[in-house]
Amino acid sequence: MEAMAVGRKTSFLAIVVLVVSVGCCLLLCSGCSPIEPGIWSVRGEDAALGRFEGTLELRESSSGGLEAIRVVRLLDRTSPDGRTIELAWQGRVRTKPINQSLMEFVLTRADFIPRVGSLVRTPSDREPLVVVGSLRESFRRRLTTWYGSYEDPTIAINEEGTFIGSPGTEPIFTAQRFIRATHREPPAIVKGLLFKFFSTYHALPEVAPYVDNAAFKKAVHYHVVERTDFEYYRNYPDRLRIVNKIVDDISIAETEIRANAFRALFHEKARYYQEQLTTRFHGSHGMVENRTAEGTPDPDHDGALWTGVYGYTQALRYLHTGEPGALEDLRAVVRGMHTLVDIVRETGDIRNFARTLRLAGPPIGGGWVRGQGPFSHLDWKQGGNNDMVHGVFIGMLAGWEALPANDPLRAEIAAHALKLLDLCECLEDRDQHPECPARDGLPLPSVNPGIAHLLAGITNDMPEHVSKGLALFHDPLLELYPRIGGGPFYVFGISDWSGNHLSLVSTITIQRLLRYTDDIELRESWDKASAVAWESLRLLEHPLHAALAAGLDVIDNPVLRDEAISETLWGLRSFPFPKHPYPVDHRIRADFVLSPFPSLPWKLDWETNPGRMQSLIGHGMVESLVDHYFWNGSVFSPGGSAIGPDQSPGVDYLFLYWLARDFGLIGPSD
Repeated sequence: MEAMAVGRKTSFLAIVVLVVSVGCCLLLCSGCSPIEPGIWSVRGEDAALGRFEGTLELRESSSGGLEAIRVVRLLDRTSPDGRTIELAWQGRVRTKPINQSLMEFVLTRADFIPRVGSLVRTPSDREPLVVVGSLRESFRRRLTTWYGSYEDPTIAINEEGTFIGSPGTEPIFTAQRFIRATHREPPAIVKGLLFKFFSTYHALPEVAPYVDNAAFKKAVHYHVVERTDFEYYRNYPDRLRIVNKIVDDISIAETEIRANAFRALFHEKARYYQEQLTTRFHGSHGMVENRTAEGTPDPDHDGALWTGVYGYTQALRYLHTGEPGALEDLRAVVRGMHTLVDIVRETGDIRNFARTLRLAGPPIGGGWVRGQGPFSHLDWKQGGNNDMVHGVFIGMLAGWEALPANDPLRAEIAAHALKLLDLCECLEDRDQHPECPARDGLPLPSVNPGIAHLLAGITNDMPEHVSKGLALFHDPLLELYPRIGGGPFYVFGISDWSGNHLSLVSTITIQRLLRYTDDIELRESWDKASAVAWESLRLLEHPLHAALAAGLDVIDNPVLRDEAISETLWGLRSFPFPKHPYPVDHRIRADFVLSPFPSLPWKLDWETNPGRMQSLIGHGMVESLVDHYFWNGSVFSPGGSAIGPDQSPGVDYLFLYWLARDFGLIGPSD
């Protein structure tokens, strides 16, 4: 019995020694084995940014191995306006041959803003910063991590982590930024012809460095879709989350643009841009104008078009809300449209109209003329053309549709609709009038005479003009026009960017006018044109076209209709609030490549006009310069100079907002 007891004691001691030995080995070799998935609550200190706390997740990656996700909140630094700053990093775990686990994060330095204050991105910032975290796991899976960078020895972060559980179904953070191709690769024979045609463009000093780039040779254009943290900013409007970037004043500004856009409700943006227009950007002469940095009026070269569109937004606003301010702004727009015609007729010229107006001031050249007689208090700009007349059309039609039946301006609209028939832009036989300059573009029939006759006939109750307008739209070529979308096109990165917007404005005008007629065939054809137009542009994110096509319910494929509605909503979500004051230059990015094709190549001026250069990768509104009017620009623009929020109006946002409201795609409280 005693021997058995001794044996049991010996066995027990052996087990104790074994357990202790194994435990000691585990303690001594903590960090020697590859780390397993998990979630840790972390806190620590960054030598540059101060204290922080947050969460670290290591989870199985769909591509194999572990991915690392780190989301922390800075405790000692806020944004310039006091918002809490969070950082979100996504990386991967590497296991070294000595079984040491390292996390690797690649952080963007240069993205799209080249400077803020005295801080400027330099060529060396094009390359990302690689930060490595060395993991040590100890008892109860506690983590000790040190972060550094071979490229920047000032990066020094110490972090302690407490294990809180296994990864859930969804990661703690997911970036929703992706890049999609907007067309297939051009066929070899087509690409060869295009490259030969643009050989002088490729030889330009600014373009030549990209000629041997594989992406340049492939000639596929892409578009960035950025939807990261939308719900986050709606839930936490007092925070900024900098995603996979270094932290400085520039990356904070870049993040602020997206945060400001996403956190605001649609009607909040509309209220802001409406107030700005009414009190600052809508002049007493009825025209929408910009402002200089000093706050003085700055007439827009395309004032007739933007002002006509603004009138349309005010008509929809009044019809949906009954707000007296909407009616007053609409009346001012209608009077402005009439003045564009009358101020030139006062000189004895019935063929032309003004491009825009300003209050009379010092001579500034550039086609400005002092008004005569009752218009001596105004200056008018020469050059009313095809684009501008569509602003006049939609502005006058907006007044006709929304002004009360007893409003005296309705009679003036009718009278001025007849005057439009005299304009060069509205003459059916324009080529028979030597006083009218030849039309730009291909020698195809214009929609303008048909629009002018319909507008004159409807507002004056003159059936002969309505019949004439319908007959003009039944021209075989014009009957084909809506079947191919009414104007918009996109082929291998080439499009008529401002024309895409202009055609939408003219299409809306035609659609509205046709509703006053009994020509169901034309009405249906022009309604369906909106679906064709949007489908040709849909991979470029054109929410205006999406709203019109979805609202008219002319997209046959239900999946595509849902996509159009979604695109409309994302356009409203992504529109900046306010328009940001920073310059944008996508050329500072590491992945920037010029397109092998110049913008608007039919202008044939790519050798002398640097503005024809465009990127292979287009960017959405939260990564772009949203200037005086966003919808007429190219999505492949490399960027532009800073424009302050008090310098440019928000007609572009209001156009999208009120289209969506009018079609019931959003409600008044959204």
